[in-house]
Amino acid sequence: MTKNLLTFCCSTPLVSLNQMLYLLIALWIYAAVPEKMLMVYAMIFGAHLLPYGWLYQSKSYYFFSLVIPITVL
Repeated sequence: MTKNLLTFCCSTPLVSLNQMLYLLIALWIYAAVPEKMLMVYAMIFGAHLLPYGWLYQSKSYYFFSLVIPITVL
């Protein structure tokens, strides 16, 4: 139980750290070009799957982290 808790506590900040950068980009787009907000938000959603591909060694996460932003663009 302790190892599981420590794994969760140590990996969550590393995997979620990229979300802070994405949030700043979304706020910048919202202020600068509001009509593109939905597109950027969808691209951010797709791109945030990339670290989960690495964390879970899942090809589906890698695949969708590339396909979603490209499709939305």
